[in-house]
Amino acid sequence: MLFLKRYWKSIAWAVVIFIVCTMPSDGVPRFKLFRIDHFDKFVHFSLYLILGVLLFLESRSQEENENLTLNTVIVVGSISIGYGILIELTQLFFTTTRSAELLDVLANTLGFIISVIAYYVVLRVLTLFHLK
Repeated sequence: MLFLKRYWKSIAWAVVIFIVCTMPSDGVPRFKLFRIDHFDKFVHFSLYLILGVLLFLESRSQEENENLTLNTVIVVGSISIGYGILIELTQLFFTTTRSAELLDVLANTLGFIISVIAYYVVLRVLTLFHLK
């Protein structure tokens, strides 16, 4: 129960990712912005950037200091990237209007990598301005 209490934001965001990535493609709203080539890769990138940041913020409360350990980065990375792969496999085997794409996994992974960098940059800025 403590796990659910501590990680509720990440879990809720993972549910949002699941819904968005498994809804029938004809249920996805059609806007001019969505007609940009490879816009879906930006969406994947953004979804996993947010997931990574949420996982880091919620994991941070467990650390003795504000810095995350390498172990935490590896665990969060494994969860984030593994979940992205699981979603792609779900699209491949359990949906009829969605398809699995290796470029989606790459975009998800890049989103996680940038979440690591974003976490440390934000932490550094907060430290610099004595806001944390």
